[in-house]
Amino acid sequence: LWARMNLMALKLNFQLLKITNKGIEALSRLISSLLNLITLELDLFFLKEIDDDSCGNLAETISSLPLLSQLRIIFSSCPQIGNRTVNRLFKNKISALKSLELSFSKTMVTDEGVTTLADRMLLMPQLAICKLHFYDTAVSDSSISRVVNALFTMKDLYWLTLTLLQF
Repeated sequence: LWARMNLMALKLNFQLLKITNKGIEALSRLISSLLNLITLELDLFFLKEIDDDSCGNLAETISSLPLLSQLRIIFSSCPQIGNRTVNRLFKNKISALKSLELSFSKTMVTDEGVTTLADRMLLMPQLAICKLHFYDTAVSDSSISRVVNALFTMKDLYWLTLTLLQF
């Protein structure tokens, strides 16, 4: 049904709901059918019942969307989300991606996930807008330095937001 709609943009806000892993798996199936999707925004703020495995599957599904050019995902205050989700988000090269906003604040993302993100960003030289939020995480200066170095290689980048706060 959704695939027949030919959706090109999808914005879903699930913040503070009691979404479980089954809900994330259903969302992943839905998104996998939307091959013409250009813009995807997911607000998963404060979903405490989802884990890194189900969100990792969702992330991998997103990375396989061929036309995706704008991606915004808010995983803030999802305490079980970690490096697996970051690693799988860019498992496949998202070649059309021009705008990226990710928030992993108050999650279990560590230097490993941020380093993976930095390495994958090197494969996205067309990125024009990049907003990354990592406050209240176990991320160190060295992994953030790798992200900054990757950003310096992007000739089309004109908007950068990088939020790093430790409490």
